[in-house]
Amino acid sequence: LFRSSGGGISVAERPDWLGEGPMIPREPEFWPRWGRYGEPDLLLVCEDEHGRPVRAILVEAKLYSAKSGSAGEDDASLADPEVPDPDQLVRYWQGLATHYGGAERTIIYLTSHGAPPTVELVESLRREPSMHLAWLSWRDVWWVADGAANRSLAARDLATLLRHKGLYFFAGF
Repeated sequence: LFRSSGGGISVAERPDWLGEGPMIPREPEFWPRWGRYGEPDLLLVCEDEHGRPVRAILVEAKLYSAKSGSAGEDDASLADPEVPDPDQLVRYWQGLATHYGGAERTIIYLTSHGAPPTVELVESLRREPSMHLAWLSWRDVWWVADGAANRSLAARDLATLLRHKGLYFFAGF
């Protein structure tokens, strides 16, 4: 999890990032259309026992491209909460706040990098310090899919595809 803290950016592993308490997952929503806030890749929402959203997780998946619509340092003074930000991750954060303001919110940036793309992440966090921003590699997805490959044809296919694309962890000779 990447966070803005004291003028800098901190990185922390947070195994408890989903929080505690009973949560009921909704059906995943692929490519929700949020008008001026764009069209994120995947939205995962968990509700409490009364049907109220308590956790909203947005996944922005990239394979060979960077996030779109980055903004420069000189654009910071033009930030207006009523106008969608040019930075894709910040704009999605604004969309999450608009649609799920009362829920805990997290954006997961899923990329093909072997290490976090810190330049992109820091750029977004500088524009929106309150953002809960996490990063995963497609290699992490391969690791999970490969572990489930003997129980699921879909997981096996995904693990095979990611390995073919070179997006897997070295497991020895």
